Amino acid sequence: MNVDLRSRVNNIIINPIDASNSLVYSFRNGKFYLTQNSVLFHKNELKQRKEIVINDDVHQNIIDSSCKKKDFDYEMINTPIVIGIMASNICNIRCNYCIAYNGGGYSKKCNILSNQNLLIDNIINSNVISVLISGGEPLLNPNLSLFLRSIINSSMLILLDTNGTIENEEITTLLKTKKIITRISLDSIDYKIHNKNRGLFDKTIHNIKNYLDNDIDLRINTVLHRDNYNELIQLAEWIVDNNIQYWHIFKLQRDFASMNLWISDKDSDKVINNLRENYGEKIKILCKFSKSNDGFSSFVVDSEGNCFSSKNSHKYVFGNLFNESLKSIWLKSPIDYRKSHCDKYLFNEG
Repeated sequence: MNVDLRSRVNNIIINPIDASNSLVYSFRNGKFYLTQNSVLFHKNELKQRKEIVINDDVHQNIIDSSCKKKDFDYEMINTPIVIGIMASNICNIRCNYCIAYNGGGYSKKCNILSNQNLLIDNIINSNVISVLISGGEPLLNPNLSLFLRSIINSSMLILLDTNGTIENEEITTLLKTKKIITRISLDSIDYKIHNKNRGLFDKTIHNIKNYLDNDIDLRINTVLHRDNYNELIQLAEWIVDNNIQYWHIFKLQRDFASMNLWISDKDSDKVINNLRENYGEKIKILCKFSKSNDGFSSFVVDSEGNCFSSKNSHKYVFGNLFNESLKSIWLKSPIDYRKSHCDKYLFNEG
């Protein structure tokens, strides 16, 4: 079946990991599954990663047949399911609570996209289904468009996180294909609140409207903090008025922000529950909340090729892509890390 690029809501991405099993990503619910190939194809029909459209019955079969946590063999996954790429180590703004700046995520060099084949070989020829491109500000990397062109037809979930302040016609053209989900950071529709902690509100709004006019798959990222938690109703109304379907709300990482921006877990939950109660039928509100920073967050490749993850604000580097393959780095990482990574994506919302 052909992939309908106008709407991927009924699509799935399938990536075979052995003769019998495949990793599946569903655009309907944003979840990953490990299921038997026989649910989708006849024997030996599935050879490589692909994206297809499925009906309700097949989608339910995937859910019902998916491997359960108690039966899961973590050794089966020989590379990460999801990978983040810090495409730039610079940014044109400096947010007050930026994890990359304040958490030591930035590298001195920025050469990860200078070797296209290195990334392409490691990502496409692997179990990776989802690639999150961030920075710094990724649009400041002159090699970004070439990298996107290299992976755009490889049947993966590609997300691009940007502050939305940079205009780039070549990137905009690629985003029009609807094969890339773009997430722009906007903390408030009140320019004073947004500019206090981020800056360049007018440019951000201008580019958001430009993306919407070009029918780009656009979502909003918001960090919940003391300055904006009483203002998110207005932002929700604006999101609805602009027919934006997805809103990602992130909890403030206290390790990287001043205390005057902190709010309690109780207040955070109250805000989110109120938003979901009033706007849940109009906006899909996704939240990255946790009671603490415990647990490995994700598998990230920084701008120098270092593969790392973080726990309790400490950066754990497992290897470097310029020296060894993604698979070898993954397999030598602690099994507990691989378990936590697989648990996060296969047994929870992706």
